[in-house]
Amino acid sequence: AEETFHIEAEGDTDDVDLSLPPADLISIEAGAADSLFSLDYLKDMNKAIPTDAEVTVELGEEFPVKLHYQIAEGMGTITYMLAPRIQSD
Repeated sequence: AEETFHIEAEGDTDDVDLSLPPADLISIEAGAADSLFSLDYLKDMNKAIPTDAEVTVELGEEFPVKLHYQIAEGMGTITYMLAPRIQSD
């Protein structure tokens, strides 16, 4: 089976279920990860990323999400990190 990037998001007013097939990705190293992040912070991070940027997303089980992209024609790299919310049982 082909690896697919799949993400689910649940909010107070809306839910998102998105799958990207390998044809829409430059590369993928897939594995299961389940973490809870602030949508407001993710939206703020996304606003700063140019629409034509090639973004690398790193996720892990209860690890910070990392978003990387290059600037200045590859002369620099921007990395955003966002720690997951603490889930209490």
